[in-house]
Amino acid sequence: MLKKFIITSLRYLGKNFLFVGINILGLAIALALCITAYLNNKYDMDWDKTHANYENIYKINITREIQDRQQEYGITPIALAPLLEQDLAGVEEVTRYRNSYSPVKFGDKIFSKRIAYVDPNFLKVFTLNIIKGNKNALAEKGNILINERIANVYFGEEDPLGKVISIVNDKNHETTFIVAGIYKNLPQNSSFRCELLTQLENFEDMWEIEAEKWDSWVGATYLLVRNENNIPKINEQLKKYIAIQNDIREDWIITSFLQKH
Repeated sequence: MLKKFIITSLRYLGKNFLFVGINILGLAIALALCITAYLNNKYDMDWDKTHANYENIYKINITREIQDRQQEYGITPIALAPLLEQDLAGVEEVTRYRNSYSPVKFGDKIFSKRIAYVDPNFLKVFTLNIIKGNKNALAEKGNILINERIANVYFGEEDPLGKVISIVNDKNHETTFIVAGIYKNLPQNSSFRCELLTQLENFEDMWEIEAEKWDSWVGATYLLVRNENNIPKINEQLKKYIAIQNDIREDWIITSFLQKH
């Protein structure tokens, strides 16, 4: 019975090859489009959800009036965060992020890599999967964390912990760091692309930035706010920094500081 069914099916396919082929191709294309749409949507929906606190993390943006419209920017003055820590009620943590694409040296190996400079409390806000080393390494200014890819590129089968690497700034000056931990490579659907991580104070020293000046910028300032009922009050409190910014930077007038989830 099964043999006859197979023979009959093959005969039908042979006689109606074009019709059957078009239907199979159409079904295959439809399935491929559905799978692609699902994966693309899942990629977007899972953006930054590797962080345990993702529902409670807010980014401070600024707006400026450009050609009669409000243009939003993700950067913030480097001097803002210390004031926020003192003044804002309802905020558990304030942390900053700044990056550079700089040469990194170990022995005779030198490659340009993405480096993040952050406040010591950065890992209290964001989740990095530390697979080896000290989870509190950022408390020490001379420490640096590297991802798995960097560990493989520079050290191969060697244990990277305790090794000394250098970052070269724009003036060709080298600053040395001790590798204190290795973290799992960050996913593609992450706001961060860093391959190495160290203290923001190092960036200030290496690029001779005055941390109190409002004309220096960080890539992002983040707030950890557990109670979303505090958000309207925090947005109201942020308004007082507009005048401070504009008094100092008359060449770069802003219209607001605002939180973005």
